[in-house]
This record gives sequence, C-alpha cells and structure tokens, in this order.
Amino acid sequence: MEQNRVYFFDTTLRDGEQTPGVSLQTP
Repeated sequence: MEQNRVYFFDTTLRDGEQTPGVSLQTP
C-alpha cells in the first residue's frame, strides 16, 4: 500500500505543476 501512496502523491504533484490554475508558489 505504500507504493500506491507514493504513486498518488507523485501524480498529484505532477498534475499540480502542469496545471496552470494550480499555482500556490506564485502570488
């Protein structure tokens, strides 16, 4: 189950970086 968790976070981070609407670092 640990591998699934890591995969979930990995895809979430990649989706956030590729998604222009999700920019928490930029004000």
